[in-house]
Amino acid sequence: MPQPDITLDALHLEDLRNDRHPSAFDVAPNYTLMILRLPHFDKTLTIESTGFVITQTQTWRYDGEHNTFEMLSERFETMHRLLDRDVDTLLVEFDAFRSRVVELEATLYAPKEGGKFMHRWLALKHDLLRIEQLLLRAGETVERLILHYRNDATFPYSRYSDLHEHLVRIERSASLQLSKLDSLYHFHNARTTEKMNRMIYLLTILSAIIMPLNLIVGFFGMNTTALPFAQTPQGTLYASGLLLSTLVLSIALLLWVRQRYM
Repeated sequence: MPQPDITLDALHLEDLRNDRHPSAFDVAPNYTLMILRLPHFDKTLTIESTGFVITQTQTWRYDGEHNTFEMLSERFETMHRLLDRDVDTLLVEFDAFRSRVVELEATLYAPKEGGKFMHRWLALKHDLLRIEQLLLRAGETVERLILHYRNDATFPYSRYSDLHEHLVRIERSASLQLSKLDSLYHFHNARTTEKMNRMIYLLTILSAIIMPLNLIVGFFGMNTTALPFAQTPQGTLYASGLLLSTLVLSIALLLWVRQRYM
């Protein structure tokens, strides 16, 4: 396996081969190691790791797919171009990803909200939390690289500072989207609670109207003698009139209470 002309620590080799290793910057006696783990978006969120070994004279890029090292043409410039390309792609992809939060917000404010809000909210929350953590760690790693090599005359400090600023900007944007998701969740809860309160209110009104009618029907349904209207030819008509009058009075009373106290 082609590799740098120095002895790499066995743990560092293991870290490079581990495609789930978090972003890290480590200093060894003869080289420095940087692993940068960044998110990418296609139809779903994917995470890619890139490893670099920087010696006194050259930089090597680790190819995890083929388990080989590729020597870069320039010590810092080529590495910057590779990382800058990835970060620029990430900026574009994250702008598209943010539109998913905007779409979720639009559906929440629509007159008829869909029933999949919580499913979409949880998926976005999960992805954004991972993105925020990945970018936070990546930004710290690049910052450590800058601090370590800032006194090196061949190190393009301004370019790597710009790269670090882009990572921090995306990380802050991810944090902002998380805050927006939390606000949408609170609004959704308030809206759901309002609907439940409205349903309970309607059920209470229906109960208040039906309860007197049930009492009257239950009274006339008792299996006893000498009930009112029992011996009257138009007893059913009188009983129906009583029910109708009770219904009208109940509704009128509810409307008066609502207008007076609500």
